[in-house]
Amino acid sequence: DNAGTQANNGCHEMEQQQHETLNVLGQVLLFKFNSYSIIPDSIDALEWIYEILKEYQDAKVVVTGHTDSIGSAEFNMALSEMRAQTVVNYRIKRGLNPNQFTAIGK
Repeated sequence: DNAGTQANNGCHEMEQQQHETLNVLGQVLLFKFNSYSIIPDSIDALEWIYEILKEYQDAKVVVTGHTDSIGSAEFNMALSEMRAQTVVNYRIKRGLNPNQFTAIGK
């Protein structure tokens, strides 16, 4: 019910510490080899990210998927996109706003 900053079009801005935490946690999300299945050890990081993002459901979030260099460029691009979408889907299933996410592969 409180307005955010004018610089952020009236929306609340995420605290710098939370922003940095999201970036660090995003880097430890791991997938099975040549797959878009998240390894079980990464579920805790996904949950921590969810806990932060549920406070900022109007925030625009870009989820970027990556792969290793093994395989063709076409395969790896498709896989990186599916990995990003898997993370987005997890967040949506937990109740976050699907319109706040963009999934891209690199």
